[in-house]
Amino acid sequence: MAYQSLNPAFQATLHFENYQFGKVNRAFRKCNSVGGKGQNFAIACAQYGESDKVSVIQFVGGMTGRYIQAFQEENNISHISINTQKATRTCTTILDERTGEMTQLIEPAARVEAAQSVQLEKLVRDVISNSPKIEAIALCGTLPPGLTGSTYTLIAQLKPPGVVLLLDAYQFPDCLLTGNVDILKINAEESRLLASMGEDADLIEVGKKLHSMYRVRFIAVTNGPDQACLFESVTLAHQDGPRMLNITTYVIPPVLTVLSEMEDIESLPSSPRSYALPEATGEPSVMHTVLKTQNHSGSSFTSFSCNRQANINGCNGGINGTREIVINPLGAGDTCSSIFTLEYLDTLDAVSSFQHGLAAASASCLMVDYTSYFDVKIQNAIYERIVRNTTNTPLVTVVE
Repeated sequence: MAYQSLNPAFQATLHFENYQFGKVNRAFRKCNSVGGKGQNFAIACAQYGESDKVSVIQFVGGMTGRYIQAFQEENNISHISINTQKATRTCTTILDERTGEMTQLIEPAARVEAAQSVQLEKLVRDVISNSPKIEAIALCGTLPPGLTGSTYTLIAQLKPPGVVLLLDAYQFPDCLLTGNVDILKINAEESRLLASMGEDADLIEVGKKLHSMYRVRFIAVTNGPDQACLFESVTLAHQDGPRMLNITTYVIPPVLTVLSEMEDIESLPSSPRSYALPEATGEPSVMHTVLKTQNHSGSSFTSFSCNRQANINGCNGGINGTREIVINPLGAGDTCSSIFTLEYLDTLDAVSSFQHGLAAASASCLMVDYTSYFDVKIQNAIYERIVRNTTNTPLVTVVE
């Protein structure tokens, strides 16, 4: 598989006991990792034991770019990198343990020069033409300055027959209009923007409108911890028969409730087991104690207490030896895209594959310091508890 992630990031995560805007704030813990939607996509593939199937195409530069390349090589993630003179951007996540809020600070990406853009186009043509084993292409995220949506459109136009093309971005309608995108995976907010509908528009109606605008077989819409939707356009009877829209909804259980029901919770890892990741500084982050998670707006939380052997796990500073940890949803959507794609390539069952992706995304939120890591035991437990329902309706209008 080839993943086009042209806007990577060096990811820094800072933990604060009480972050105060406009004040001097001292973090008690820092962790460095790799960011960027396609990079997260590849990390999740590696978690699934599929790193040998992944090849990431990316722009990198400077010390931060070298860090990203070293991380990928140590984790057996193949990459095809175009070097830039300026350093790869840094994205900083601020986790406030008092409020549970996550704040993301994103640096501007360096501009891609004209010569590098030409180099990218040649590289893409060569990879697609000379890689007969490509099963899927994933176009992930935004593009850096200097590139336009024509980059994604070109890749879609070059897609060989039988190759699955996933687009995990909403800003590129021309790419969708090629008719070569098989899966559009976006979140609820992005889907409403793409459909030019209000922020409170019903997701079912949004999905119907998007399918009337673009000839895409699958549109997968995530919605944080809330109900997700998968829309599949199908043709009945024969090629010229009526087109129908299969709609599957997914009710995702609260991840903390799932944890409370797991008998072997103490055996689950509290951080990624990867020598490629540097040691985090400050006190340890342990997920098996008191956890709190924010909803998609970041305004409210659900608490879960699992105090067993808290002191053994290294917790301190809280009630009865426990402390509160913020669940980090960063990279969850990328994890969903990754596992959805892998499962679909194996089974061609989009309904269950998206369910696997949603479960992995929920499980990844428990890895506070690193994006797109997840425990497969927790993923499987969440998968079994997701409730789905499928209905169908005629597609009234389809753009030819």
